[in-house]
Amino acid sequence: MIQIHTNQRFVWFDSGKFKGGVTKYVGGNRCCIIPAGYLGGAFWGGLFVACSGDRFSSTVVAFIFVFGMLVSLCYAPNGTMIWVTVLFIIITTAVALVEWLYFTPLLPFVTLYFGVFIGSFSVYDIYGELLILEHMNCRFEHLLTAPILSLTQTI
Repeated sequence: MIQIHTNQRFVWFDSGKFKGGVTKYVGGNRCCIIPAGYLGGAFWGGLFVACSGDRFSSTVVAFIFVFGMLVSLCYAPNGTMIWVTVLFIIITTAVALVEWLYFTPLLPFVTLYFGVFIGSFSVYDIYGELLILEHMNCRFEHLLTAPILSLTQTI
């Protein structure tokens, strides 16, 4: 959606061997596009965590997750991705059915797990890409990472 509003067009994506990949865009505003993925992941993680406290809301979030996985099957690049996606669809649907037919407090824990997992990886990506500045040779890098490292060591 941000791409449409900033008039940006996707050209190609090259997947790297060890680190993510490189995406080539034409036009648009990079300051708006790059954080959109991080904020989107953090938003969905927060939504899953917020809705995991109730039986009905965790069911709604689980089926939003299943719907998103069904849509992503249309864009799966290989057979492994298809099998992993189908496995997550089956597990989430089975847990939702067990929740409503047999055992009550199971689905909120599963949606809480999904939310924490998605949110923590978003925070990890934000930390790795925006704070460490690993793609830039910045001699002031230690000024940015030192408070975070000392915080993680105390926890």
